[in-house]
Amino acid sequence: MPVLVAVLVLAHASLARAHGLEAGQLELQLEGKRLRIAATPPASSFPGQDAEHDGLFSFDEMRKQRAALRLAFERAVALTDDRGQPPRCERADISAPTLPGASQTDHLRFIQACVFAEPPRALLLSGAGFSEPLLLHAVRLRPNAQGQREPVS
Repeated sequence: MPVLVAVLVLAHASLARAHGLEAGQLELQLEGKRLRIAATPPASSFPGQDAEHDGLFSFDEMRKQRAALRLAFERAVALTDDRGQPPRCERADISAPTLPGASQTDHLRFIQACVFAEPPRALLLSGAGFSEPLLLHAVRLRPNAQGQREPVS
């Protein structure tokens, strides 16, 4: 697998997607010290956990491999702040998005909620990457006058 290294300077931001990510995307939302990571890598990125070796995951297959998939994801996507410190992840979830009536999916959905000790000025994204590159979205958020989150411009 190729090594992925990117530096994200969070001086300007683009608008984040309001709905779920499509397959093959990685979204980072930073608000102060809080970071939300959402990724939808292809199932083929996890050949060691694909028991049926078909590049697809069924709900049952994903449930049985949940711990191994989480570890593989954490190895593929490693984040640190501009001081080289990783965030502390408070929550993580893995799901298998499928179309209605489908019993398998060709990609997985990973969500992590993390917190840094101090608000970062930049993020360093590194790791082994996935079998296919992911489209990256990064946004810094702040509360507006109504208390809702909005991108920093």
